Amino acid sequence: MQRPKTKTVPCEIILSPAMQAQTVVDRATIQKLVEQQVAETLAKSDNAVFEPFFRVKQVANVLRRLQSIPEQRVHSVRFERLGCMICRGGRGADRPHGGLGMCDRCYAQEFQIRRRLIRELQREER
Repeated sequence: MQRPKTKTVPCEIILSPAMQAQTVVDRATIQKLVEQQVAETLAKSDNAVFEPFFRVKQVANVLRRLQSIPEQRVHSVRFERLGCMICRGGRGADRPHGGLGMCDRCYAQEFQIRRRLIRELQREER
């Protein structure tokens, strides 16, 4: 017995006007905040060397697009020449670069420390 042929039916999701309005507002608000933080960061040129090191991911991504190639490469070149900025190890095949001038181990530890501190500060803020 042969199976009947099935047809693919196109499907489209249509958001309600309220959902469409909310999505546009959220995107616009987020974009405005990101642009504001980028402008503030660029105004503080003394701290620009550490950008986007201390920013949330969305702002950091915008900042990375604005950086020159040497500015983008500074952490990896620093690691190659001087090793990890935390433990000073990692040069050569010793430990791989984890990011931001740190070996993979120190980067993971620093990431966890910062996550804990941010959660703690957010709880205090409430």
